Amino acid sequence: EQAGAEVVMTREQDIDVPLRERAEIANRAGCDLFISIHHNAAPNPQANYTTVWYHGTVDDNPASLDLARHLCQALLDILQLPQQIPNPVLSDLLMYDNGFAVLRYARMPAVLTEASFHSNPQQEQRLRDPEYNRLEARALFIGLARYAAGGLPRAELTSPADGVIRIGQTRRITVRMDDGLTARKGWGHERWKILSGTISVWLDDSRLDFELDRPARQLRITLPPDLSPGSHRLRVHFQNMYKHSCISPPLQIRVLPG
Repeated sequence: EQAGAEVVMTREQDIDVPLRERAEIANRAGCDLFISIHHNAAPNPQANYTTVWYHGTVDDNPASLDLARHLCQALLDILQLPQQIPNPVLSDLLMYDNGFAVLRYARMPAVLTEASFHSNPQQEQRLRDPEYNRLEARALFIGLARYAAGGLPRAELTSPADGVIRIGQTRRITVRMDDGLTARKGWGHERWKILSGTISVWLDDSRLDFELDRPARQLRITLPPDLSPGSHRLRVHFQNMYKHSCISPPLQIRVLPG
């Protein structure tokens, strides 16, 4: 909060909040990021390492991978646990067929951190120490700060702004891309900061062509002529110069009778 972030807690007392409700709290608040903070446990009392988890496959939400990588690296740098697994950023599908509910229901980049193992007796004692807990909190803050420094790209539907298209009307839509960096101003701020080769547009499960207007930072997209009435999901993916992926959820397109 002192750094300018607005923080929404799923709970501030020692009470149980259902897993789906934790994600829904973030959804209702319109949060940019969701972080579920945990400490792990294992039958082996010697186990003690850091993992950070994302939902689904590496293609499902690339922005979650960006967030996971920064948080994981900060935890590794600052906690300096004696153990480290070969790849500490992991898919929740390794644990459950549907992954973790708190990540599955989140409509923004979402990760779950397992900073260490409380089933390790030495680590359990460390976790009793408020100073150690502040150290871990600082690691999470540093990870977030590093992530924010690289920008949080977004996509916005500008025409039609309400996402409603009627059959018989033009099916051309416009999406504005925000690289998450230009608004900071500074020397050279007006220069193009999006990796053009990373731009892709998907309607439901089909990839669409687009026209790129670089000066306006816009995509002009023509929807298929046989698009059926109802709701459709438009996913716009791109990366900025720091290779941070667009954090916006799928844009909603509604096709109505003429």
